[in-house]
Amino acid sequence: MPKLAIYVPKKAKKAIDRWRKTINFSQVFMRALEREIRERERAAAAEDSQVAIAARHYRQQMSEHSDALVSLGHREGVRLVLECHLEPEPIQEMVSWADRPELGVEERSRVREWLGKSRDSLLKSASNLGYREKTHPGLESDLCRGVVLGVSDAWSRVCEEMNQL
Repeated sequence: MPKLAIYVPKKAKKAIDRWRKTINFSQVFMRALEREIRERERAAAAEDSQVAIAARHYRQQMSEHSDALVSLGHREGVRLVLECHLEPEPIQEMVSWADRPELGVEERSRVREWLGKSRDSLLKSASNLGYREKTHPGLESDLCRGVVLGVSDAWSRVCEEMNQL
């Protein structure tokens, strides 16, 4: 059988020396190596195309249930406008995004920035509805989309009122 040299930290070497007569370290190493290889092979067995198909499937299913998150974000967007928490520039920028089906990474980052501390309460409200970032990958995207729609809707109403003044 071929030999293989492995390097271990000093603490591990001391433990090996202490237990050398009662533990077969070659067997321990081989079991650990076989377990690691099995785990990696299982992970590699799922082809990228299968992962992509599963991702599209679950994204479609989850997007059908994202209305609650969009509504939650919408209420926050309306509140931000009606309570005058936003400057005109961010409002105008969000209004220009309202017709987009999806917000990009940069747009979501800007929305998070404009939300400020209210982002935490928005995430907490989503959590209270049972949505978590780990189980709902589109959570923040749906919330941001709702905020943009809420800002756009509220701004439209504010503009109508300003035109009548």
